[in-house]
Amino acid sequence: MTGGVSSVLLLLLLSMGACGNRDAKQTKEAPKRRSETSVYPAFRPSGAPSLLLVTIDTWRWDYVGASGSGKVATPALDRLAREGAYEPECETPCPLTTPAHATIMTGLWPIHHRVLDCISYTLPQSLHTLAEAFQADGYATAAFVSSLSLDRRFKLDRGFSAYDEGAMAFGGGESSRDGNSTTESAMAFISGRKPDEPLFLWAHYYDLHLPYRPRPDFDPRYPGNPYAAETAFVDGQIARLVSYLANDKGRNWRIIVVGDHGEGLGDHHEMGHGMALYRSTLHVPLILWPKPERPLAHPRPWRLEDIDPTVRDWFGLSAAGPMDGEDLFSSGRADRPLPSFTIQPSVQFAVNPCLGLREGRWMYMRHGVEELYDLSADPGETEDLSDNPKEKDPLAGMRSRCSAMLALSAIQRAAENPSSPSPKELQGLQGLGYIGIPVSNMAALQRADIRIVCDHEAAIERAKREYARTHSPQPMRDAYEALLRKYPRAVGYMKDYGELLINLRDIGRALEVYSRTVQLNPDDLESLANLGGLYLAKGRPEKAKEVFELVLSKNDADPVAHKNLGIIYANFLNDPAKAVAHYKRYLELGPDSDANMVRQYISRVENGGH
Repeated sequence: MTGGVSSVLLLLLLSMGACGNRDAKQTKEAPKRRSETSVYPAFRPSGAPSLLLVTIDTWRWDYVGASGSGKVATPALDRLAREGAYEPECETPCPLTTPAHATIMTGLWPIHHRVLDCISYTLPQSLHTLAEAFQADGYATAAFVSSLSLDRRFKLDRGFSAYDEGAMAFGGGESSRDGNSTTESAMAFISGRKPDEPLFLWAHYYDLHLPYRPRPDFDPRYPGNPYAAETAFVDGQIARLVSYLANDKGRNWRIIVVGDHGEGLGDHHEMGHGMALYRSTLHVPLILWPKPERPLAHPRPWRLEDIDPTVRDWFGLSAAGPMDGEDLFSSGRADRPLPSFTIQPSVQFAVNPCLGLREGRWMYMRHGVEELYDLSADPGETEDLSDNPKEKDPLAGMRSRCSAMLALSAIQRAAENPSSPSPKELQGLQGLGYIGIPVSNMAALQRADIRIVCDHEAAIERAKREYARTHSPQPMRDAYEALLRKYPRAVGYMKDYGELLINLRDIGRALEVYSRTVQLNPDDLESLANLGGLYLAKGRPEKAKEVFELVLSKNDADPVAHKNLGIIYANFLNDPAKAVAHYKRYLELGPDSDANMVRQYISRVENGGH
């Protein structure tokens, strides 16, 4: 093989129906009850009700017509809200997809189910899910998810006999799928089941999450607001599903529609989600249809962790053990302490996580600074009361309880032993904007006001869009350099910058950036591989060999490292025997488009050629 350096760089660059009384479901055993004190009847009407759970990813509380905000028309969702039980501002304990859905399925806070981001954590085997409870009670269960952030590897498929990811599973070429596909899959599943078989279905729509797709039927209605257009599109998908269920004569359907988290859209400096804990990303709509036969007596606020115990009571399912959520059919405290947090600032910028505590009318936040809001008087969180001497007692109490419920040491323990996504998995998730970097020693992280961090995040995203438009690299380089001066341990952004520098063929600066990246995260095999390639491009094959051997010491089954060591021994160190050994291992593990050239080289060497 010739052109070894360019081969390395190329590899690295690519590297609604009527609801009446139900009759008892016929079983050989006595119906299961949630607990001895449950007020749910000791019998179940025949024709056990089926449940459609719809989760709308990135769905703000005010992007539904029923909210009265006037921001978008959603007739299908409005009808469900009007005929059912509608909570305009349910809350999520974490404004990230995977942790929030893990909470919906377990009734636990993220600090207890230990799914803390959208890349690095999986649901522990010891935890029981809502789907498992339905399955154990004789239901057919199926999920239809629309994002890699809910892929099987996160273990949220537990209890689902069918887990439909469409064509966007890892390696399938897509990171998310269009809601049309999700709807079609759900309807096809229903049509294939016996008409009297009770079902628990979960349909997940990702369309409100970046990157947005063109919506020719809706974009003209909401010029300059693709988020509203996507919301209207998803409302249309809900209409299709509800219409289909209305014609499903063999089953009595109940429906729950809920958001997993919201979207900043510029509120409180945040354009996206996952960084801060303001109303725009924590508050989501919740609809239960039809209106339950018994009142939902629990005081507000309601939260995502309340869905699991509420559904178990509504359907007469067995309890799963201790939960953080509370049954909304029960009475409860209006001022129960409700923690929320996100480690995304730590993951992306190596700064303090953002911690929050809701207690009655008070919302407390801690990041680089403290914030305190009285949501009863100021629901938009426009007046921070943390410096108001009249509120020093509420502030002190909230601070103390937040420290007890969200101690950094406890979050650190929950963050230990993350899973390691494969390169393909990581690439797909990063395509959705997720960055996964291990977080150690949270107590020593750089302190930063999350609002300022959001400003810097928005600045780098603006620079990326401008670069995509103009292809002029200098503003993009300047933006990365400024961000890394402000956040010198932001490894994910370092890697992004390093890739840009490789594309620009600035090998010297790329080598500096990747050297720092590896220093901060020595177990990042992708960065190590890029570093090795950069050493080779700078004419330092011995140093490149050292780096790729370090990769193999951490993962001997890395085809990239074996291939590049083959290149080094064949083209630079004049050791054909070692080149052949590494090339053969590369062919065993993961041959790519260079496989034929590698085979030709091996053949020449083994036949005495040069």
